[in-house]
Amino acid sequence: MNRFDYRPDIDGLRALAVSAVVLFHAGFSTLSGGYVGVDVFFVISGYLITRIVVERVRAGTFSFSDFYARRARRLFPALFSTIFVTFVCAAFIQGPEDFRSFSGSAAMAILSLSNVYFWMQSGYFDAAATTKPLLHTWSLAVEEQFYLIWPAIIAALVRKGRLALMAVAVFGLISFTACLLAMRFDLTGAFFLTPFRIFEFACGAALVWAKTPGRLSSDIAYTTGGLAVLYAILQFDAGTSFPGWHAALPTLGTAMMIYGGRNAVAALPLKTAPALLLGRASYSIYLVHWPIVVFWLHATGRDLDTFQGAAAIALSILLGYLLHSFIERPLRYSHALQGWRLVTICASATALIVAPSWQSWATKGWTWRLPEALRGVNSYDLDALMKYVWSNHIRLRSNTFKPGRKHILIVGDSQSADFTNILVEGNHERNVDIVTYAFNYGCNIPYADDQQYWDQDNIYTTSDPSLEEQCKERSNALLSSSELKKADVVIVAFLWERYGAKRLRAAADKIESMSPARVFVLGRKNLLKSSIDFVNMNGKLDGLGSLAARFKASDTLFINSMLAQQFGNRYLDIFSSVCPDQDKCVVLDEKQHPIFYDPAHLTQSGARYFAKHAARKLIDLANL
Repeated sequence: MNRFDYRPDIDGLRALAVSAVVLFHAGFSTLSGGYVGVDVFFVISGYLITRIVVERVRAGTFSFSDFYARRARRLFPALFSTIFVTFVCAAFIQGPEDFRSFSGSAAMAILSLSNVYFWMQSGYFDAAATTKPLLHTWSLAVEEQFYLIWPAIIAALVRKGRLALMAVAVFGLISFTACLLAMRFDLTGAFFLTPFRIFEFACGAALVWAKTPGRLSSDIAYTTGGLAVLYAILQFDAGTSFPGWHAALPTLGTAMMIYGGRNAVAALPLKTAPALLLGRASYSIYLVHWPIVVFWLHATGRDLDTFQGAAAIALSILLGYLLHSFIERPLRYSHALQGWRLVTICASATALIVAPSWQSWATKGWTWRLPEALRGVNSYDLDALMKYVWSNHIRLRSNTFKPGRKHILIVGDSQSADFTNILVEGNHERNVDIVTYAFNYGCNIPYADDQQYWDQDNIYTTSDPSLEEQCKERSNALLSSSELKKADVVIVAFLWERYGAKRLRAAADKIESMSPARVFVLGRKNLLKSSIDFVNMNGKLDGLGSLAARFKASDTLFINSMLAQQFGNRYLDIFSSVCPDQDKCVVLDEKQHPIFYDPAHLTQSGARYFAKHAARKLIDLANL
């Protein structure tokens, strides 16, 4: 594509997309749907890549080797540089488990498979997004996978006239239909995997065959499309079911902006010098911004405030522009990176990332980096700990209440599993019968008859309607269960969210109306980091309690206060055993074993600690 074909409006559109993503990740809640900036990029890529292939096939100059060499020079230098620098930083900053996970993502990112990696990692026990400095590379992997298949399809069909456009439309329709179906069964797959995102690229690709509209039509299309994209950026949020039908709005909006952008007067603000500068450096800015945010959050342990968010944005633009100026742009047009030299350099750079990444993965995150005193704290089997959380809960769910003993029914998500482990480790099974009943964390409440809760307030059921059915089925089964009618005490424990906690009193009343049991509610116990994180952050075993006290989760404090007000002496306070003093929280037990293996779940040593220091108090409060 020569300079005569340059579309400044598309660089302006890139500026809009990267601004939305960076502001969203920096914590500016006004742009709660800023993540759709990625979808804007997908549509742009579909248009530009298809246009390149079509024009060069028609001119008789298209070459697959030339196409992929150009793509490699365009994407690889900046990506490799970002991954390499982030790897070095993570090696100094992250604890072994986080660094092990990061190492896997680094290897998969350089192999263009990070979207598959993060899809496979997803689940209830998955680490928070804010511990993954390369999470954003999932979108680059999707684009790179798109580049592998799309040019061959277009090149094969472009000489057959309208057949190429029909194929684009068919692929787009199939992809969108598959995406809608996947939303019912695998939301994470629908989000991360390429087949379910092809429709966005195809929407941009179809524009290659569209005739340039007149001035009035251009302005109407551009303005309408811009309003659609802005609506998505400002009105979508974490509870929006995405991609699915909602993705159609920013996708079609972007397509309309590209369609009308060449001649639209409304496009002039995005053709100004600052917008074009930002747009040209958008790839590099996108690459560097998320590691900056993740490492900043790691250092502070809290969400970015307005000043910190603005500083993170400024640093992202500065470093992104430097990366663009000294790495991305010079090497993109370098005559030295040609032929076998390019292949050799790419292969060598890939090996330079992959080899240490896999070695770190195999050795559990390079525990040798730690002082000897800290290695014991980090020598744990995460898979075994995750299985332990549910082991007693699963065993006791088929238990039955026997005459002549006190009966405890424990209801909830993995927090109820933690409490079950506390009782078991404290040998309370000798004195009481325990039966367990599990809910999905996304339900966040054992019963709710308020449809607004499911349709608007609960971010998990609003994005996955099938979860609402599952939650209601579990609620109905609980209310009709024979064990509920025999229970003396029901203890409800979830990792409470505010929208669930504020409706919990009504849920408890409903349970008590169906049972002679009294309902008690276990508060939240989590800090912002795990015991292992605190040890690694501190670099020594002394002073852990004071460090941990700085990382109390504001949601934990707020929600526990809310529960105490609602339930009075039916509220079971476990957090006071986590933080017995205002300026001290417990991280390790008496034998220097970690209590929490992630911010919210107990190790077996942690369950034993609470069995010794909290269980008797909680049992006494429940009069058992």
